[in-house]
Amino acid sequence: MNNQSKQLIREFMSTHIFGTNGDYNFEELYNLFATLEVKDVVSLLNSPDDFQDFVIENINLIKSNQPILQYTLLVSLERFKSKLVKKLEYAFSTSNAMFAKTVNDLAPSRESKILDVGSGEIPSSSILLGGLKHKVTTMDSLIIMPKDVLSNLHVTLDKRFFGKNSPVKDFDFVVGKYPCNAIIPIVEECSAANKPYLIKLCNHNIPGFKFDTLDWREGWKRILPDIDSYIKFYDEYAFNIDLSEESVKKIIDLYEGEIPRCQKQSIVPLVDTSNFDLENLKFSTSKSQNQPQPE
Repeated sequence: MNNQSKQLIREFMSTHIFGTNGDYNFEELYNLFATLEVKDVVSLLNSPDDFQDFVIENINLIKSNQPILQYTLLVSLERFKSKLVKKLEYAFSTSNAMFAKTVNDLAPSRESKILDVGSGEIPSSSILLGGLKHKVTTMDSLIIMPKDVLSNLHVTLDKRFFGKNSPVKDFDFVVGKYPCNAIIPIVEECSAANKPYLIKLCNHNIPGFKFDTLDWREGWKRILPDIDSYIKFYDEYAFNIDLSEESVKKIIDLYEGEIPRCQKQSIVPLVDTSNFDLENLKFSTSKSQNQPQPE
């Protein structure tokens, strides 16, 4: 951390009121820290520990409306860090990383303009794609990461709902992993604008679908072709891409095959902190490997 960043954070710590009666809130301080320090996936995943270390090192700067008991402050800090770690581990799951790798391989070019719809509180697929040099806009009203932090990670933030007149014409590729209520609008807008799309379908919010009569995939297969007659389906995916159907299936199989045994596994323990490369990141599907296994 450079001296200017340290000074800015220390000034904030010395003037900000963090809470009362032992209930201390570190969110604004962390957002400032992340804006100044998070520049890539590695620094993002390391940020909870780095943030905690910095706060402890400068703990005497923190003020409160009540006399601060250092023990209570440290407990609150540890609780905040633990929640942040869990959110990052959940966001950077094997499944989300494999979706990003699938999108990367199916994108029209190595530096495509991609709209990632329904990307979640921490839009890991967008962040991973941004790290691969794509020009990514992440769209989800639930995103909690600050705009400036995402900008550091080469991602543009759009917190609107995807719907009619969403700006698909500005993008080379529209994608979404379980975008739920946006599935039909994505197909409508992309079909009208002649834009390629890739959707990993949700198993709910299917108009007119009854779970006791059909496999949920069949529900989408009955609805979406009425919107786009060129749409194709494979496993949980729906797509209209300028590639052969067999080529798309091979890429989906290549990465989806790595998911089942380690569905709940996070990529966080697997990241090489010295040289992170999503394209070469591999996941063990063998229980004999010394990797975390799902519960």
